[in-house]
Amino acid sequence: MSAITDWVPGNPLSWEAEVEGEKITFVTGRVLTYEPFHLLRYTVFDPNQGMEDIPDNHLHVTYTLDEQNGKTTLTVK
Repeated sequence: MSAITDWVPGNPLSWEAEVEGEKITFVTGRVLTYEPFHLLRYTVFDPNQGMEDIPDNHLHVTYTLDEQNGKTTLTVK
């Protein structure tokens, strides 16, 4: 599976894979914030659930990386 995006805030993000020769999009969303080596925020929407693709139906995901004393901590919210 690959994340397809240019990581520019506001632009689309999708997770795609090829299954038995067919390209499938598992999850779509939008990049909200991208700060390399520190912060990634994006929305998530499953286009296969039959729900309307509107902002109220998107989940928000945040990854933060914090380094202290030579150790890195990953937080996912």
